[in-house]
Amino acid sequence: MAGLYDKQAAIYLDARPRYPKEWFSMLAALTPDHSLAWDAGTGNGQAAIDVAEYYKQVIATDISEEQLKHAKQHPQVQYLHSPSSMSDDELVNLIGGENSVDLVTVATAVHWFDLEKFYPVVKRVLKKPGGVFAVWTYNIMQVSPEMDPLLLKFYEGSFPFQNPKVKYAFECYKALPFPFESVGVGCEGQPLELDMPKETSFEGLLKLLSSASAVNTAKQQGVNLLSEEVVKELESAWGGPELVRTINYKAYMLAGKVAKHYKQVIATDISEEQLKHDIPHPQVQYPIVNFDLEKFYPIVKRVLRKPGGVLAVWGYNINIIQVSPEFGPLLNNLFEKTYPFQNPNRMYAIDAYEALPFPFESVGVGCEGQSMELNMPQEISFEGLLKLLRKSEAVDENGCIALFLEFWSSKSHVQEGLWWKQQLVRIVEDGTKEQVMKPKQSLFQSLCVGPEVDPLLNNLFEKTYPFQNPNRMYAIDAYKALPFPFESVGVGCEGQSMELNMLQEMSFEGLLKLLRSFSPVITAKGEGVDLLCESRNSRGLGVGMI
Repeated sequence: MAGLYDKQAAIYLDARPRYPKEWFSMLAALTPDHSLAWDAGTGNGQAAIDVAEYYKQVIATDISEEQLKHAKQHPQVQYLHSPSSMSDDELVNLIGGENSVDLVTVATAVHWFDLEKFYPVVKRVLKKPGGVFAVWTYNIMQVSPEMDPLLLKFYEGSFPFQNPKVKYAFECYKALPFPFESVGVGCEGQPLELDMPKETSFEGLLKLLSSASAVNTAKQQGVNLLSEEVVKELESAWGGPELVRTINYKAYMLAGKVAKHYKQVIATDISEEQLKHDIPHPQVQYPIVNFDLEKFYPIVKRVLRKPGGVLAVWGYNINIIQVSPEFGPLLNNLFEKTYPFQNPNRMYAIDAYEALPFPFESVGVGCEGQSMELNMPQEISFEGLLKLLRKSEAVDENGCIALFLEFWSSKSHVQEGLWWKQQLVRIVEDGTKEQVMKPKQSLFQSLCVGPEVDPLLNNLFEKTYPFQNPNRMYAIDAYKALPFPFESVGVGCEGQSMELNMLQEMSFEGLLKLLRSFSPVITAKGEGVDLLCESRNSRGLGVGMI
């Protein structure tokens, strides 16, 4: 593309129309922040300088140095050369880094891009949530009943010299791949149609037609699409060289953001029995370890959208569960005994997918031979651990599991490790198990009064465990596990609630009223257990409270 426009950069600057300012105000209204924008394929900066009216800084890039020499200067626009040889990482760093850009625009140029390379870069630099990506183009102009047939004839004559990539523009971006979630300004396959009026003279019209890439390509092949005969015919239909007319360009725009979720998920498995017990959730995944990869990978390559489609595989390995120094040797001993009984296909997972064939280009999340290592923390009881181990087809339930039963029955404490955060399991005298939830945070534990009072409150809280309603676990866990399928507005997000302080002056009597109002205290009292009688034996609870 750079070569096509290098020779006519000056003509391009003078001839191409300015885009309506209301387009840029519309796009600016879609982004919550206005710190940084990126205008890709900026040419001479026609869009960049208008974007700068709404954003503090605009990075404007182009692969053509000649075009950038003619760019319109603006104090908030920085023009940077981005040659096609630049790597994705280099381009991301040039723009501002991952998750840094509020708005990305491409004005009448994205059809020239290597979309398989460009779209992943856009997804990396756009802010999430909130960042918006917008592309637009214009094609055949409308002038008058006399002029329009001649212009159509000119365009038809230019077709043999058009670059195949221009097809997207001639088709009004209706066939342009656009794997981004709609923000109400068109969507993939249905661009928003806009009008772009411009007043110009006949000389201005000729400059515009001369700036088309097909005119330059045809000239290089010895064909003059704007011959003297064609120009005279156009001038006559225009109404004379001095007449100023209004040209109306038909423009087409698509805008979107990086999708957080997918509208539809097709979840497949070879086991009908498994599917009978599937969890009704739009993000269900099934493991790949038992697939016939020679058959599966070609299908993936056929169904994936190009560009933009991504294949992701992952697996967790129960052979590397980390719990505690005491438990580690027992787990290792168990797993070593399972090796002779492992299905060969599971060796990929046991080997952390490092030997898994993966003939796909990396998108920054691991690559063939180097899987990305992640942690997957989970709170679990000992019974839950046994259920997990029993799921392994290689485990001898009556032999290996006995090692854990022997260890666990000798101690009564919480097992915590890098990978698992255990729930407290107490072993009572008769050998039966009593499971008690012990969350990291709690309503009582978040009551901070003073060093004398806090231990008493914690002691009271521990006595409420058997009387807690399961529905309260969301609140006790500080809403970290609460499903919250809403886009964040900066006040926490799903899995990361915002922590706030709530100060209140209170008398000792007020504290007692508060404690008496908690549901586990009321539940306990209904079962004949007065939790507060034990706590009130110490009048020291009120020290420093008033």
